[in-house]
Amino acid sequence: MYRCDGSQPASVLYYIEPNAMDYCPHTELCDCSCHCPCPCHETAARCCAAVDIGDKPLIDCVRDGHPAWWLKMAVTLGKWRELNRQESDTLDTALHVACQPSYHDSSLVEHLLRHGANPNITNAREETPLHIAAGSNNLSCTRLLYSYGSRVDLMDYKDRLPEDRTRDSRARFIAVSAEATPNPSAMIFTLEGRKPVLGQGAKSMSFEKTHCADSPLAASLFRVHGVDKVLLAARHATVTKSPETDWELLKPNVELVISQFFDIPNIKPVTPEAIEYTPEGQEQHNDDVINSIHEILEQRIKPFVEQDGGDVEFVSFDSESGELKIRLVGSCSGCPKSSVTLKFGIQRMVCHYIPEVKNVINIEEEEVVAEEEETAEAQA
Repeated sequence: MYRCDGSQPASVLYYIEPNAMDYCPHTELCDCSCHCPCPCHETAARCCAAVDIGDKPLIDCVRDGHPAWWLKMAVTLGKWRELNRQESDTLDTALHVACQPSYHDSSLVEHLLRHGANPNITNAREETPLHIAAGSNNLSCTRLLYSYGSRVDLMDYKDRLPEDRTRDSRARFIAVSAEATPNPSAMIFTLEGRKPVLGQGAKSMSFEKTHCADSPLAASLFRVHGVDKVLLAARHATVTKSPETDWELLKPNVELVISQFFDIPNIKPVTPEAIEYTPEGQEQHNDDVINSIHEILEQRIKPFVEQDGGDVEFVSFDSESGELKIRLVGSCSGCPKSSVTLKFGIQRMVCHYIPEVKNVINIEEEEVVAEEEETAEAQA
């Protein structure tokens, strides 16, 4: 019997028949007080069934991005055996897979090591997990492997030590630099030589874990444990971390993902049809004041805000009250200094050049959607 530790959506009890070939969902009991359907039951059933039929539960947990508490259950049920390998020519173990650059979740690596994974186990290419982590310059995983006794003197099939793999990876990948922003939860990442991310004239795009289908780059970044939000702009990416994550561990992994992504030929950070571009001179409106607002935002406000990893979007202007509504995104969103930026930076400049504007307010994304719906209804 396995009891969840409370870190998942609901506290669940699973009763498992060790010798059963199939896992019956009727043997599970939801222990949450509201007796609601538990969203993790289906995953538990799949995981338990995989153990019963001799599949690869550990590999599946890592490859499918299950959180550490699922992996812990898979470790407990699957028992550490060398047979639990990926069905491929490489014969990677779950630890090899967890150290690959596609995942970058050090908590999965830590759980595997803590529950008995051999840090020096080799695959068909004589690579240890340390070779994999070092080859992708994955510092957080490398440190964990060192702390659990990974040997640095083992060679792979090309007679390369882990340190050789690190040297090769640094020479191969595009350099990425990180800069702090006024928002302690956000950092700006730029490519070597200020190479474009979305490209000149592209409007900045914000992504969250549940809404990143249009961006292969954002999807790759969300695989890094601790990444909460991603903003892609013309020449930079802004990453916002979750509160419990430390930049010391997160920053090198974000840099690595971005570097490796742009090293792949013929791949775009966002699908071309999803990118919106700002036409030169801005789209003309019947209202001269709105045209002037767009011009000020593009020429004077945006360059200032983008230096701190953010962006600003025009939402609406009420000519009667003189109220201008904008939306701050990227590092500006949630920044403790955003109100100062708004009042003493944006509002002062806009009101100076456009006397018709009396007040500037920042609204959240949900309010933007509501504003657009109201405008559409009024026009209809």
